[in-house]
Amino acid sequence: MAGGDDGGLLTDLGWLAVGVVVGALAAAAVSASLGLALGSIGADDGPTVERSNLTLPDGAGEAHDRGVTGSNVTVGVLDATGFATGHPTLRDRVVAARAFGPGNRVGNGGVTAHGTAAATTVAATAPDADLLLANADSPEAAVRGMQWLVDRGADVVVVEFNRLGAPDDGTAPLSRAATRARDAGVLVVAPTGNQARGHWAGSLRPDREGAHEFPDGVRNGLVPLSPSGSSTAGPVELWVTWTDPAGDDVDLTLELYRDAPAGPERVATSEPVRRDVPRTGRTERERIETSVGPGSYYVTVRTDSGPESASASDVRLEIESTTHGLEQARPAGSVAAPATARGVLSVGAYDGDTGNVAVHSGRGPTADGRRGVDVVAPVGIWNEWPGRGATGTSVAAAYAGGTAALVLDADPSLGPGGVERALESSAASADRETPDSIAGHGRLDVRRAVERVASDSAVRTERALPGIAPLALLAAPLLGVASIVRGRGRAVAWRRDR
Repeated sequence: MAGGDDGGLLTDLGWLAVGVVVGALAAAAVSASLGLALGSIGADDGPTVERSNLTLPDGAGEAHDRGVTGSNVTVGVLDATGFATGHPTLRDRVVAARAFGPGNRVGNGGVTAHGTAAATTVAATAPDADLLLANADSPEAAVRGMQWLVDRGADVVVVEFNRLGAPDDGTAPLSRAATRARDAGVLVVAPTGNQARGHWAGSLRPDREGAHEFPDGVRNGLVPLSPSGSSTAGPVELWVTWTDPAGDDVDLTLELYRDAPAGPERVATSEPVRRDVPRTGRTERERIETSVGPGSYYVTVRTDSGPESASASDVRLEIESTTHGLEQARPAGSVAAPATARGVLSVGAYDGDTGNVAVHSGRGPTADGRRGVDVVAPVGIWNEWPGRGATGTSVAAAYAGGTAALVLDADPSLGPGGVERALESSAASADRETPDSIAGHGRLDVRRAVERVASDSAVRTERALPGIAPLALLAAPLLGVASIVRGRGRAVAWRRDR
């Protein structure tokens, strides 16, 4: 893959542990050998979510009652885990499934709950949509999986993971693949990620000893991600990424310490990983991957190139963790690739209990100054996510992908840009003057989105055929024009040949 990840899976990649949950054993086993972070909260070692456990927002049910069910639309799902293609909700909807990566299988050795839950969310939201399922075991494989979904004729592709440690300006290989898919006429939907509470970004500020100074000192403590958690024990996954635009060869090291009676004990030091892109932009990254017992832990960032060189180069520093929160967190800029890709519909998580964007949901802006978040979607639609009770941006993205299928069913003449505009302009907070980098255009509203495109389609039809409208109504039972009102059974003008 030109300009892509070219290292071994065990040294360069590291599909990270699921979202913001510590101790998801099966998913952690997968994540230790891959290179993407599942964009959800929830373990992958629990039972597969059943459709009967899904409580869809009222608007989706109203669309189904109108006959808008995703008919004649194909949705692709790309996940880091496998799929249980024989699941009752999926087996009649899956038209093809494929695994990418040496020795990888669609069933993934039984580690399928995350992918199956994502596909089931799409299927429940758009019950008549066809499904294409792809799982990948590395970033290179994910790029191939994306292209396969495009080649097989997906109208919508839901990417159910994030690539941490990758450039956040849309230049990562997976981000570029997503943009190419959009250019080919596919709406790509991606979760913003769940790293908001475990993220810090800003300018490097070394002290006299070369240690970076956060706003409250050189130590940035680790905290449990779960509101009910009381221990930081378990797997630790940390990334440090920095960009050195002046080319001063700044070298940073992330260090993990444990507070001990005799003084701080260094537990782990970051190791370099291969770049996602060539050296253009001077972006470097290192990673810590370890496991710790009970105790109090913190991280520091040290520069080995001297404070004078570092302070003169205006280095941008970013720290990310999927396993822990940071005491000195800075959520801004926490949206991760490929949601940072140009042309992608990036979806954050909306917490219906609080009426706000979920605290873990990734925020913009992107590294190159774009908003980074397009819409947020409700995540409390599962009564039970696999192995856990909380859910994250993977659910939001899957629900948004299913909603996009409904919009296409309501008006098949729309291209990906038209579907995205319909979702954004009908969002519950779309009356704000400008979208922001936290909620984007606002909370996804499937009823308003479907009504908007159905109404617009009817208006276009009336204006185009004013003289024969009465005849069309009389001929509807024979010609199938009534399906326009129902939102089903129409030819799809913008989709490619299968």
